[in-house]
Amino acid sequence: MDLIFARGTFEIPGLGIVGKPLLPALQRALPGKSVSAHALPSRRRTSAPSPRRPM
Repeated sequence: MDLIFARGTFEIPGLGIVGKPLLPALQRALPGKSVSAHALPSRRRTSAPSPRRPM
């Protein structure tokens, strides 16, 4: 099983504060199964997007 996880915008790279404990919890819940994790890269946006102008 693959856990694909997107962390919060301002968290450090990796699985984040939710994904880190989620991986071992899944591994315990699925004994005998291979569980790996993949962290998605964050698309950081530090400001709100510009409003679109009507055409």
